[in-house]
Amino acid sequence: MHTCTDSPLASSNGSGKAGFEKREKRRNIRQLQSSISEGNVAGVKQLLSSDFDVDFQYNSQTSLQLSVCQGNLEICNLLIEKGANVNQADANGNSLLNMACWRGFADIAQLLIHNGADVDSQNESGNTPLNVCAHKDYPPIAKILLASGCSLNLANKEGHTPLYSVAESGNVNMVQLLLDGGVDPDWGDLSFRTPLLVAAKAGHKDVVKALIHAGANVNSQSRQGRTALHEAAMNGHVQVLQQLLDGKGNPDLPTVKGTTPLLEAITKNSVEACHILIKYGCNVDLADRTHCAPLHAAIRQVSLMFDPSGSADMQGLVTALVEAGADINKCDQAKWTPLYQAASAGQLDLCKYLLEKGAKIDSLTQQGSSILHAAAYGGNDNIVKLCLQAGCSVNTVDELGHHPLLAAVSSRCSLQIIESLLDEGSDVNITNKKTKHTALHEAIYLHDSNAGRLLIDKGSNLELLNHEGKSPLYLACERGLFETVQYMVTEKKCSTSSSDISALPIHAAACHGGTSTIQVLAEAGCNINETNEKGETPLAAALAENSFSSVRALLQCGADLEAQQKVKGLQLCCLYQEDPHPHLGLEPLFLAITHKNIHMIKMLLKCYRQIPHQTIRLMEVLLKRTREINTHYTQTEKAGILKLLHSSNCTPFSLSDACRRCVRACLSSPLQTKVKNLKVPKKVMSYILMEEEFLEWAELEQESHSSYR
Repeated sequence: MHTCTDSPLASSNGSGKAGFEKREKRRNIRQLQSSISEGNVAGVKQLLSSDFDVDFQYNSQTSLQLSVCQGNLEICNLLIEKGANVNQADANGNSLLNMACWRGFADIAQLLIHNGADVDSQNESGNTPLNVCAHKDYPPIAKILLASGCSLNLANKEGHTPLYSVAESGNVNMVQLLLDGGVDPDWGDLSFRTPLLVAAKAGHKDVVKALIHAGANVNSQSRQGRTALHEAAMNGHVQVLQQLLDGKGNPDLPTVKGTTPLLEAITKNSVEACHILIKYGCNVDLADRTHCAPLHAAIRQVSLMFDPSGSADMQGLVTALVEAGADINKCDQAKWTPLYQAASAGQLDLCKYLLEKGAKIDSLTQQGSSILHAAAYGGNDNIVKLCLQAGCSVNTVDELGHHPLLAAVSSRCSLQIIESLLDEGSDVNITNKKTKHTALHEAIYLHDSNAGRLLIDKGSNLELLNHEGKSPLYLACERGLFETVQYMVTEKKCSTSSSDISALPIHAAACHGGTSTIQVLAEAGCNINETNEKGETPLAAALAENSFSSVRALLQCGADLEAQQKVKGLQLCCLYQEDPHPHLGLEPLFLAITHKNIHMIKMLLKCYRQIPHQTIRLMEVLLKRTREINTHYTQTEKAGILKLLHSSNCTPFSLSDACRRCVRACLSSPLQTKVKNLKVPKKVMSYILMEEEFLEWAELEQESHSSYR
């Protein structure tokens, strides 16, 4: 036989009763917390008279947590008497005592402690009630906690003790309270930074004084090796700095990188702090691990300053360091001396001062650079003259092959500096070990025409080649320096060719559109039909670049359109099996057609001595049958080119035109000079030179450029 409790109805009644009780608890707690929020003490007393769990949570907090946050002492007392848990913590681990300390409720904190609250409870961040008081600056609560025997040195997860927190904020009264309570003044954080170190960094002189008086270690070092002196010096807190030095602080303790307080102060431009450290007898020659000494650092800071007053202060510091015994010839890691630094920074006054104090003028850096190199890099004419007067050699060569002259040109120094070096006998033909550049190469490479002319006048070897086989003339042609080219070939009779056929000046001029340069080279006797290592004539090179102006200039000078047919030996184009025509890849007409330049084609056909029938027939076949060409040209372009080729192939020359073509081919380059020597009327000269045609092509080119813009 079954009992009534085994029936489904009995089970339903049990669960229903439990649910009713839970809802009743929630209702009572809701009413209680509502009364607490309203500050209704009477309502709280009435509700507490009933029997329920006072620690039951509503909205994720107990009633006592709410009353502590409200700061209602009487209600807190009623709840504690009812048995509320005084060590209840919220979701972030904050105990009731932590909450009271955060809000500054001293009476509630006292009540909680009296009823057994844990005075050393820590939240998720590791902060104790005392740490919270220190952070929020509540001395009355701190006194209560100290009287209750709380731990003074319990640190949070960042390693910050209460004393650390208050030392950083600068409340000297709280600091003194903790010190009087027996706190350890040297307890460091996770990086071993002590309260004294953070107080010095913040410049809290009263806190620093209290900590030193309490016996704090003034030479305690952090994990990076920093002391309180480093922090005070770096941030320019001179009063704190003096306190630390008076407290037996060691001004020569280095960090793990070898940095001393003096180096820190110099780097941060704390000039007054530097003078104090020097006055207290710090070692003015101690360098960091890069061998940078205070004198190096001070000179570097002078060069970085734009404010004249700040620069004067730092120059005064340089003087102070020297007078304090700093080694003026001390080298850094790169073997730079203070004089080398000052010269490279263009600091004339410092250079004069250091030389007066006995700085060595003949010292070399690790790369072999002299003081004169530095002066050239600095670009100060007066410093260069000063170094020369002091006996610095003008031809000292560093590891890269630079001597002062080459350094001056590559740094774009003034002509006065270059002239000063040349007047002292600098060798103009010393070459850079890597690029094989002479000073003249470098000047032309940097488009410095004035320096280039000066170097030419001083005897630069115009035939020297750089590592690419390029002569100064080639570089001038390549960079379009017409006046330099003209000066070299007309005044100095420079060779217009080169021993390296891969770098012929006329090809450089042709490829870079230098029409005036081409004219000058041709008049100077340059072979404008000379071939390079690819078998290209200047004309072929210009056509490959589709340079209408260069092709026009070369034809005007008498370039031979059939020169490629006179080339002997195997050429690159002969290696391609699909090339059935001898040197088709070098044929001017072929190159013009590949660029679809109809005006270029017309100009070439007008200047051929004989129409290249074989090439034209081959091009007609290619244009009609080759699939690649059909995709490269539109039907209109192809029809226009075919029409022009067919007309040229079928139309015979007039007698005068045939004679002109023959005369031009026989005279060759320089055509203008040779025609002018002919004893013929000016009209005939003009006809031979095709002046009307070339003028028309020049105007066409100008119109083309205008429409492009």
